[in-house]
Amino acid sequence: MIRPRYQNNKNFDIFFKKNVVAVGWSDFSFKDYNNIEDLFPEIGYLKNVAPTTAGKWKNQIRRFKHLKFEDRIIIPYYNSICLAIVQEEEIYSKEDYKYDQSNQRTVQYLKRNNDLI
Repeated sequence: MIRPRYQNNKNFDIFFKKNVVAVGWSDFSFKDYNNIEDLFPEIGYLKNVAPTTAGKWKNQIRRFKHLKFEDRIIIPYYNSICLAIVQEEEIYSKEDYKYDQSNQRTVQYLKRNNDLI
């Protein structure tokens, strides 16, 4: 399951118009790290939060980074869900930095009669 940082029209527009899913952490480009564990020492504020919070955030990053080609994912969409299949490309979008949605992964949204499912 991947959800935008905030459930609002702008973040869903990023998802659906660009055929991506995204997570926050826009200060760091996940695609620059083959081993995501090498990123964690760079994220200084992980040291300034409770260990359980840091662990939760690291796990969110790990799950996103470890998405595999053709994994099936669920995207909560207001009071419903959308389904997607993960594609290969990882993107770091400077354009979406202001929405904290820079770390992106391409997906194919499943549709029926041109409507998302």
